[in-house]
Amino acid sequence: YGDILMFSILEFRTPNFSSSWSRFSFISAIVFLLIMCVLLFVHSLVIHNYQKTKKIQTEENLLTKFIDDNKGNQVIFNDFKDYSFIRQSFLLLLTARDLLFSLLLATMFEHPLIQVIFILTLNIIMVVYLIMKPPFKSVFDATQQLFYEVIALAVNDSLLIMAVMDKMGSTGTDLR
Repeated sequence: YGDILMFSILEFRTPNFSSSWSRFSFISAIVFLLIMCVLLFVHSLVIHNYQKTKKIQTEENLLTKFIDDNKGNQVIFNDFKDYSFIRQSFLLLLTARDLLFSLLLATMFEHPLIQVIFILTLNIIMVVYLIMKPPFKSVFDATQQLFYEVIALAVNDSLLIMAVMDKMGSTGTDLR
């Protein structure tokens, strides 16, 4: 989804309708953005319906029936704790972060320091989320995702240092 958003923004920044491929590219960007929005809505709707079914469940079979009816969508809710919407919507939050990341890359490339600060903030928020509201049922999956986020945090810290150095007009030897 992030790539679709980023390339669509780049397409919309410089519209060029001179050739048939340019028109096709522009129309494709619109179509893919619409499909992405519909799928994100369906994703959140499935999680919401799962939570609602779980809360109003009077019979044990109601939740089982919901799971059977949504076999193709089990990746959305199967591996995550179902205590709350916020825990179960990890994939939705990860996708939202990816979309924000792509939006920042496509629109703020002229302001690298602000861009890196926003990206670092998104990374810190995700690490805090994973620690405060661990969404995974499996300890291995939770540890693996936290490990990925900590690696990304180290990379983003390095990018922040380089962006500050660029802003100061300094090279690495000047700071040493």
